[in-house]
Amino acid sequence: MRITDPVVFICAVSNFYSLAEQPGTEQRLASFWALDSTVRTFKPKAKDLAETSSTSLTMSRFVRIQNIQEKNLAEAEEKLADLRTIAAAKEKKIAQLEKEKASLDEQRVITEVGIHEAHVNATEDAKVCAAHTVLQARIKMAEEAMDPSFGRSAWS
Repeated sequence: MRITDPVVFICAVSNFYSLAEQPGTEQRLASFWALDSTVRTFKPKAKDLAETSSTSLTMSRFVRIQNIQEKNLAEAEEKLADLRTIAAAKEKKIAQLEKEKASLDEQRVITEVGIHEAHVNATEDAKVCAAHTVLQARIKMAEEAMDPSFGRSAWS
């Protein structure tokens, strides 16, 4: 069996060292190696089986932790993708609003120019009207001055 997963390797090494620290392990290993290789088999004791089951518990814990971490990573990546999508949508909306603002600013300037032109035209029209009224009054006064029957005493 080849161990490729680092977590499994760490668990196996830690279990090997924990087995080596158990009393009687050296004696069992020496007896095992002293046997003929054709008859040499390993029959675990109940205590060894318990240690193996604790190793499988440790491995299952690591697997659960790894699964939880993968799930959390997937959720974080999904959330990051959602946030990037939201940011892109906001940037698009900001660009759209800036275009609308520029358009409205342009319309405002055009309107202000139109209002200014209307004011200038109204002022010029008022001046022309006033000048016309003054000229009509002068013409009327000149006509009255030329009329001998008109009483000039009303001018005073």
